Amino acid sequence: MAQSLETLRNGIVTSIHGRRLGFQVDETLVGTKDIKRAVQEFTSGSTAQTINGYGIVVARMSGSMTTATQPQLLIPNPNPGMAIDLVYGLTSYGATAGSTAVAFQRGTTAFTIHSSITSTGIGVLLAQGQSVRLLGITTDQYAIQALGGVNVTVTS
Repeated sequence: MAQSLETLRNGIVTSIHGRRLGFQVDETLVGTKDIKRAVQEFTSGSTAQTINGYGIVVARMSGSMTTATQPQLLIPNPNPGMAIDLVYGLTSYGATAGSTAVAFQRGTTAFTIHSSITSTGIGVLLAQGQSVRLLGITTDQYAIQALGGVNVTVTS
């Protein structure tokens, strides 16, 4: 059943910011048009860089980042309930030799990453145009949710 923003706002029981934001009787937050998320973008790098533990992380690298000898995007320890969307965006200047994948790797051995097939590893390898969501399920485990039928590669 479709519900308009006005209908949702009419169901506010506890107001936080007038009729623009509040809680309904089932303790769900309503009234907002949407939730904005932080977007962190990487276009190059010669050293390892730690990504945000929240929001959307976009890699637009013109060269491949798939081995330990190349610059890496390091995943921080999980925050339970928080999601990170990892995106390997297409570069605006076209693909170059070796630019077929990007690796997001954990910076330490303090946590594991579980894919939908229960494998564990130290990194997530994405081809251009692919994206996945890492959902912190404990302080030492992420669950990978593949978005759009992506075949996720978890390296070890």
